[in-house]
Amino acid sequence: MLLMLGRAGIIAKPVREALSTAREMGRFLEERGVEVVWETQSASGVGTEGVPVSRMRAELYIVLGGDGMILWACSQGAGHDAPILGFNFGTTGFLTEAMPGEWREVLERVLRGEGYVEERSKLRVEVAGEAVGEVVNEVVVSARAPVRMLEMSLRVNSELVYRLRADGLIVATPTGSTAYSMSAGGPVLDPATRAMVLTPLCPFGSGYRSIVVPDTARVEVRLEDGKERGALVLDGQSARELEFGETVRITLAERTLKLLRLRRDFYRRVREFL
Repeated sequence: MLLMLGRAGIIAKPVREALSTAREMGRFLEERGVEVVWETQSASGVGTEGVPVSRMRAELYIVLGGDGMILWACSQGAGHDAPILGFNFGTTGFLTEAMPGEWREVLERVLRGEGYVEERSKLRVEVAGEAVGEVVNEVVVSARAPVRMLEMSLRVNSELVYRLRADGLIVATPTGSTAYSMSAGGPVLDPATRAMVLTPLCPFGSGYRSIVVPDTARVEVRLEDGKERGALVLDGQSARELEFGETVRITLAERTLKLLRLRRDFYRRVREFL
């Protein structure tokens, strides 16, 4: 892949190490003729002016943080029109590409045109026919109050899979299979897999297991009669409350998340992070 990099956006986690490295990266890129635009909070941390992510209009988004920082940047508009290059200043780094100490070597390689763009599928979420948002990792339907159970029904392409009582249900992408879904007992999927993982959270009964369905499927989770209202959580961020009888519909999104990669090492990441 030949990336003609004329304008790079920098988004940094608001911690000293990330901001210090971001400042050095900015100087490094500008010395090589690349225009640098800063995200608002990151700009404040390095003493310059910035703009919201949605207005950055970059050819490459450089994110200094963990997977959570990349998910946040994506929710603000990064990674759709141009790829994200992530440096791991967090605890996990399935979405990041390199460690902080590698940044000079990595940027030199990017400026030489090395690397490729990896596209990750996203899910579109609707409630009552209205779009609520898109996710990179997962959609979670859970009880609004802790230590409570929901009565739910799960359907795939209108066919009933099961009706269950549980703390909640996770619908994850292959990217999200190494996050909350895995913690709840779901399988790990290769990012290239065209699928969704449906994982119950602490179901009442032993017959409920994770199910893998094609990403072309239409998944519907309905709150049935019960005492507890529900909550809809998208990539770890609360989206809205759910009332009895409401149905959450999940389908494959048209847009993808684009990540700039220099190496193919998903299974190394699995070995190291898990």
